[in-house]
Amino acid sequence: EVTVVSTAVKVVDLEIFAFSGILIGTANLNTTSIQLVQEFQYEDIPVHVSVFALFDDSHRMEVHNGTELDVGVTESMHYNNTRLITVSAEWNSHSICGSVTTFENTLNLLPQLQQPQVINITLHGHEAVISPPQDPASTSVNIPTSLEFSVTLTYPQGRVRTNVTSKNEPKLMTNSSNSNLTVSAQEGEEGYYIVTVAEEATAGVAEIQVSYDNLISATFHMEIVKVESLSVLARPYPTFNRSQSMELRALNPIGNGGMCCIQKAKLEVVVHLSNGSVAVAQSPLLRVMEPNSSAQIDDDNVLMVDLSSIGHVVTIKG
Repeated sequence: EVTVVSTAVKVVDLEIFAFSGILIGTANLNTTSIQLVQEFQYEDIPVHVSVFALFDDSHRMEVHNGTELDVGVTESMHYNNTRLITVSAEWNSHSICGSVTTFENTLNLLPQLQQPQVINITLHGHEAVISPPQDPASTSVNIPTSLEFSVTLTYPQGRVRTNVTSKNEPKLMTNSSNSNLTVSAQEGEEGYYIVTVAEEATAGVAEIQVSYDNLISATFHMEIVKVESLSVLARPYPTFNRSQSMELRALNPIGNGGMCCIQKAKLEVVVHLSNGSVAVAQSPLLRVMEPNSSAQIDDDNVLMVDLSSIGHVVTIKG
């Protein structure tokens, strides 16, 4: 039962509460406890702020945004290089007779922030090898032109922050030993970095460093590769089990008792990269150089010549 009385209560103060979470406990079937959790140790944990009007009968009423409530937050450096966060609130209280009284209050927070102890870097998708966008290494043997990686921070007590970038953690910094490499932070829930290389970059190994507030760091090495040379090889055609290990130097006539046609060859473009590795080009563009006009290369890079080519040298350019 509720009794309505004519005596009005008055607002006497404004209270501010800041908390990181709510802990609900049950002592028994009839008792439930609610406790505000104030763990301001990690920079990525949101702080919730609630403002209450305190009445002269000791009751409280939460004041919400949109009811002439103005809440502000400022941050400054305090003694011992610690951070001081000040939450301020201002509220215009309207009485029954129409008068307005402004109440103000502030709450100071000194968060004891934990510093990460370890930085881990995880590469995405492939080895740390990239090529300039227009270099044949990217167009002919599919060397990637960019590299993605993500960063994880590990704190005391085993707490882990994943997908950390400079977008969500300003203290995280990246640096490259090669000025032709660009490291860009990508926004979103799955935060990560992309490394791209400029067209004029020279081949070689570069180091990428990720550091946190110049306290801890982690590095990885990546390689910029470019094509140094190409060579065109002729393999037997039609292919068979060992044809990939054989190289033709001449195409012989085929026929029993009389020549009917000339042996065919499967052409293969071998790409020699700056790091010493070799790879077979994908879908190379090959053409026959003059003066041998009877030779043809089909869409599968099979070389075909007729009997008029006997004794001639066929020059192939890739």
